[in-house]
Amino acid sequence: MATYSKINGFTVQSLGSDPSPLVEGQVWYNTSSNTLKASPNFLGTGSWASAGTLNTVRPNNWGGGSGTQTAALAFGGYTVPAAVTDKTESYNGTAWTETGDLMNTARYGSAACGTQTATLCFSGNAVSPNATAITEEYNGSSWVVKNTMPTSKADGAGAGTTEAAKYYSGRGGPPAYTVNTDVFDFDGTNWSVGTANNTARSQAGGGGTSTDAVFVGGGPPTVAIFEKWNGSAWAEAPDLNTARRAAFASVTDGDNVMLGGGEGGNALTELYNGVSWSVQAVQATEHYKNAASTASSTAAIAIAPTDSPYALCEEWTIPTAITAKTFTSS
Repeated sequence: MATYSKINGFTVQSLGSDPSPLVEGQVWYNTSSNTLKASPNFLGTGSWASAGTLNTVRPNNWGGGSGTQTAALAFGGYTVPAAVTDKTESYNGTAWTETGDLMNTARYGSAACGTQTATLCFSGNAVSPNATAITEEYNGSSWVVKNTMPTSKADGAGAGTTEAAKYYSGRGGPPAYTVNTDVFDFDGTNWSVGTANNTARSQAGGGGTSTDAVFVGGGPPTVAIFEKWNGSAWAEAPDLNTARRAAFASVTDGDNVMLGGGEGGNALTELYNGVSWSVQAVQATEHYKNAASTASSTAAIAIAPTDSPYALCEEWTIPTAITAKTFTSS
């Protein structure tokens, strides 16, 4: 069936029809259509779907979140009636379970990073509206107090792991509630002052690693600014299509970012592909001031919405498809 010819030094199979099933990375010449083709892995269209419901209702959540779409962690935040909670819940891809592992300091507006069994939670409002410098680490069974941040902060963003984390921007207070460009780095034991980001703001989406982090949106006033950290410097990147604050980000890396919800963005979702932001599917229920699993731009979970039902969660998924692609010349 097949013959072979060499094109630019590569051996390319000649076929009368496209191979079936397609395998990612194939290259072939279709002799029927006289076209050179390949089978890259393309992203499909993203969508939101209902996920498990939290056991503890958290309106205007402002709680912490970490992990993945199928192994997430939710902690802290507001409850009904209005109070700050220290409860922790884990998600297995289907249902939420209260772990019984209480945080040492109940808080909301915290930053966090890590996995379901190795999470770092830092900053936040311990007793409204007081910011805190307290840091805690979750090891899968209990919360352990770690060394504190250089100063008390709230409403900032976080990235990294329990061994190499980054806190950026946010606000202090009281008595000073002004937003700032403060950045702190954690080495698994101690915090130190890092390189300041470019634009002062709070309530921005963040995520990634300590050497490849993103910082999106924020306020006040509400902005569309997007900054990326490459391990040595912050750089401006293309702005969002819609300015917003209190949105949540889920980050594969600095070139693959999903930002969802947010005040100003309502239920809107945007996706960054390393070049520009594109508008995606809207959420069924507006989510802002909430937590999310933060490990992937193509698979995430938004934890608790702004409006009733306050315990509802939603899963974000972009399917991948291996598709035959024809090479063209211009």
